[in-house]
Amino acid sequence: MKGFLVRVGIDSSDDSGHWNAPIDVSTNKYAYVPIIESEEKDKGIGGETSLIRPGYEEKYIQFQKCCKSLNTNLPAKFIKKPKYINAHLDPDFRYLTYGDQGERGKPLFKELGEGDIIVFYTSFEPISPHEQRPLVYAIIGLYILREKGRHAKDIKKEEWHFNAHTRREPQKDDFIFFGKKGKSGRLETCIPIGERDKNGKYYLRQYLYEEWGGFEYMPNRTPPKDNRLYIQRSGALPCFTNADKFYEWFQKEIIKTNNKLLPCNNLC
Repeated sequence: MKGFLVRVGIDSSDDSGHWNAPIDVSTNKYAYVPIIESEEKDKGIGGETSLIRPGYEEKYIQFQKCCKSLNTNLPAKFIKKPKYINAHLDPDFRYLTYGDQGERGKPLFKELGEGDIIVFYTSFEPISPHEQRPLVYAIIGLYILREKGRHAKDIKKEEWHFNAHTRREPQKDDFIFFGKKGKSGRLETCIPIGERDKNGKYYLRQYLYEEWGGFEYMPNRTPPKDNRLYIQRSGALPCFTNADKFYEWFQKEIIKTNNKLLPCNNLC
């Protein structure tokens, strides 16, 4: 088994949405909110046109209910401002798909096949009106792949709605991955994995690094510096040194917390 740890979801960076979705740290219930859809346009002979295929847009309004269930309002800009209203809904747990591209996507496409894993994590803002708390970095889902990844350009029209990378005009380095039904999905409650150091940077909890068997960075497979995995930003994707060891830990964690993998993006 091979596997990668992949950061997803909206966060405080400008190109992701400049906001963090909420989490209740007492229950680990959370709202999954994706990043904003890129404003990238195709500059053709007839002028600029959006890369999003007409009728395939995913609007942020659909995430309002799950945020309100955690006493948090989805910021108005995601409903009113053109730059923010379209969501890059990826992974899309309804269809158990994940898309990636370029230098991030190539290692996934090259290395992974049927039975391998992609583990998703994101950062959350704790709901606490009385005190300032660190962000919570947590696993929100996992796919066991049903097959090797596909080029997005090869996805048939009847499946375009399955993923953000086919809801828009795909490029040659866009790839789509499919999780196995019954063994993949979004976690009902997330699993916190991060810790903040004295400089305000977020890393994987050190005991988890040891329990999971460590990581290598692709494509040159150099181990993280000082055996510490920086998880605040995701450039080169970290590859599990021993994905079987991680998956064994994950299964035990699911049983211990009575957790579930769900085929939906939020409230089911």
